[in-house]
Amino acid sequence: ICGKSEHKLNPTPVDNFPKLEAAGNTPFSVPTNIFAEMLKRTSYLVTELEARPNLEGICVELDKNIFRMISSDSIRIAKVEYANKENYLVNFRQTIPKTVLAELISILSFGDTLHFGSDDSKIFFKCGTASVSSTMLAQGFPNVSPFFSLEGYKSIEISKQNLLESLNRTSILSDKKSKINEFVFSRKELTLKVEDDESSANEVIEIECPEEFSIGFKIEQVTQFVTSCSSEKVSFHFDDKKNRFYLTEPHEVLNNVYLLPPIKIQ
Repeated sequence: ICGKSEHKLNPTPVDNFPKLEAAGNTPFSVPTNIFAEMLKRTSYLVTELEARPNLEGICVELDKNIFRMISSDSIRIAKVEYANKENYLVNFRQTIPKTVLAELISILSFGDTLHFGSDDSKIFFKCGTASVSSTMLAQGFPNVSPFFSLEGYKSIEISKQNLLESLNRTSILSDKKSKINEFVFSRKELTLKVEDDESSANEVIEIECPEEFSIGFKIEQVTQFVTSCSSEKVSFHFDDKKNRFYLTEPHEVLNNVYLLPPIKIQ
C-alpha cells in the first residue's frame, strides 16, 4: 500500500529459487585494472555471427607468465597480452561467453584483483565479495597463434590523435555502404583519401615510411582499434605482399596487436 495505491503480489516460495552455486575453484588471478584495459581492447571484436558460435566470446589463455585475451569476428583478430610477475603454475584456455561480459565488468569494482578458474563445464570469476559463473561455450575458440608472427614486417608509427581525427573527418564523406578509406603511404606522409560522386576529402598526416604504396581499409575497422588504445602512438606493420596488416600499440604494460586484412585499391 502506498497512498491510494494498493497491490497484492503472489511471491514464489524461497525454496523454488535456484540455489546459487559456489564460486568454484579460482586459482588464477590478474589485477582488475589490467583486466578492464584488456577487455576494452578485445570486446569490440566479439562476433555477432550465429554461424560462428566458437567466436561468441573472448578467449582467455595462460601460458607461463603470460595472461592473454583474444577475440575475433572471423575476419579480424585482436590479441592483448599482459606479462605477470610470476609464472602461472598450469596452462589455462577458456572462452568467456559474450553473454556474461556485462556482469563480469560490473564486479571489477569490488576489489583490486580478479580471481578465476574453471571446472569441466563452467568458468568462474570472483572479485572481492562478488562472483560470476557461466557455462562454457560448446565449441572451443580456434587457435590463432599462427597468424601473429610479425617477423620481417616493416613498421610505420603514427600519432593516435591525428589518425583518429582524420578518420572521423573523412568518415563523414565516405560511401555510406562501404565506408572505405584509401590510405596512401609516401616516404613522409600518409594521406587518407575518400571521394564520392559529388565530393572528396584528403587528410594528410606526417609519418616516416620505408616505401610508397596505396591500400584500403574500412574506416570503422581502423577506428575501433585506435579508439580502444590509450597510448599516444599506434603503428602499422606490413610485409612485401601486403595481404595482412597489423596494428599495434606501444603500451608500457600491454602487448596489443590487431590483425586487419586490407582492401586492394584498383
